[in-house]
Amino acid sequence: MQKRCLLFVMAMLISGSALHAVESERWQPRSGHKMVVFNDTLVIAGGMYGFDKHFFFSDVWSSQDGYAWSRAETHTAGFSRRHLHGFLVFNEALWVLGGQGGIYYHDVWRSEDGAAWEEITSAASWSPRRGMACVVHADRLFLLGGEGLSGPYNDIWDSADGEAWESITAGIRWEPRWEHAAVSFDGMLYILGGASEIGVRNDVWRSEDGVSWEQAGTLPEAVKGHTASTFRNAVYVFGGMARNGKPLQQVWKSSDGVSWEVVTDNAAWPARARHATAVYDNRIWLAGGVTAEGDSNDVWRSRNGANWSPAQPAGCLGQIGCDTQCNATKRYRGILGDMLLFGALLSTLLFYR
Repeated sequence: MQKRCLLFVMAMLISGSALHAVESERWQPRSGHKMVVFNDTLVIAGGMYGFDKHFFFSDVWSSQDGYAWSRAETHTAGFSRRHLHGFLVFNEALWVLGGQGGIYYHDVWRSEDGAAWEEITSAASWSPRRGMACVVHADRLFLLGGEGLSGPYNDIWDSADGEAWESITAGIRWEPRWEHAAVSFDGMLYILGGASEIGVRNDVWRSEDGVSWEQAGTLPEAVKGHTASTFRNAVYVFGGMARNGKPLQQVWKSSDGVSWEVVTDNAAWPARARHATAVYDNRIWLAGGVTAEGDSNDVWRSRNGANWSPAQPAGCLGQIGCDTQCNATKRYRGILGDMLLFGALLSTLLFYR
């Protein structure tokens, strides 16, 4: 009897392992997270699940194909749970700045591997905030605008080491805002859209040094909670929330920040805001965000910003018809797992007879 029970347990473990191997580990659905490329790998950090639940994350995930993700094993106490923070790569390290968790933060953290984090400062010179834009420009860290307890800001801070920050706000002309996007492109800093006290914006501003600013143009639509990336000598803008509160699934691009064209009005991914984007492996990658159905954890990739497909295992990247092949492979593996489970149960019944 004991032998039969042991065989039963072993059969269940084997079949369970077979089934588990079919699934790919993935970070939980979220919005307000950030994604960068570090050491030739996609890296996601932080975010929030459910706007009303206010469950914040402090986890760090990495992937080389956007399909299979690994969670960094934290060796030390790292940055607190948060979303709408700054997350970027600077001086061969990952950096986390500010954001909102249970409170608004103005701390700065640094890591060389995503697991061990060092607090550079618990109280940077800029006030606690969320929804600011953070970007590396001219070999310095820049933090632009954001929202704090007193409302939105239009201040600009820069730093060479993440600890000592200098305010450079003398020539600012753009309205205080948050959930805007910013990029460093063709020797200039760009700020695009965002939310202000008078509503959602569509203005585009640029500056060579972060001090003197000029309005370059306007986006096709007012938007907040969008993302922007530089790709193939152009600035691309993805999704976001329109002035009427409707999430967008549009992609826009510009080669000069002045003239903008609509790459697609209806991308393959569901309309969303507070998502994350990055450029990796000669593709644009888009991950998570809040959609009409709630927070998501889907990952999409594109070679041109117009045609998108879901992320697939590394062996599938670049193969013609690979989406169909990979889906078929997953189905076959699922069938194999079911067969193993059925066989284990049948063997157990025969033993008990």
